[in-house]
Amino acid sequence: MIPPGLRRITDLPLFPLPDAFLFPGALVPLHVFEPRYLRMVADLLDTAGRLALGCLDPAGAPTSRGPAVLPVAGLGEIVSHRRLDDGRYLIWLLGLDRLRIAEAPSDRLYRRVHADVLDDVPGAPALEAALAPRLRDAVASRMLPGVELSAGLDAGLLADLLFQHLPLSRERKAWAMAERHVTRRAEAALTWLDGLADAAEA
Repeated sequence: MIPPGLRRITDLPLFPLPDAFLFPGALVPLHVFEPRYLRMVADLLDTAGRLALGCLDPAGAPTSRGPAVLPVAGLGEIVSHRRLDDGRYLIWLLGLDRLRIAEAPSDRLYRRVHADVLDDVPGAPALEAALAPRLRDAVASRMLPGVELSAGLDAGLLADLLFQHLPLSRERKAWAMAERHVTRRAEAALTWLDGLADAAEA
């Protein structure tokens, strides 16, 4: 999670992509090749390396800066990068938290946003503790070989990791990204997981 006390971010680079979501706790690889985003990565490597990863919104009205983006995005930090011989980058983003974003002025080729960090709303502790083992098993079965989950992850973070891995529609992932209530996220993740399993068996 992001450090305590960082609730408002007044100026953050935006990396908008189609059907792309970065949930808290997830590690996402990205191939960066467009000139404006190559510039963005180069700029970020001289700073804390944080950006907003936003999903394009096909139903939204374009802004003067580009296509519409969903209002809730993921706060990501570049935790590893590799610059290829032709100037492209391979970067790995770690999801830190949810952000509610709004377009901000930019003097760069890439867009910038103002952002508010969206804290989780906890549910009933006993119910979340009961959901956590099922979520953990579901996430663990989707991890790469040799990668182990940290002990003590709560239901909210486990649900987010599961959402990152499930092949869900953009609409469902957008709902999960915007939903702050931990119990509702956890229950939805397991319900949709069961639905995918039933569809595969049909």
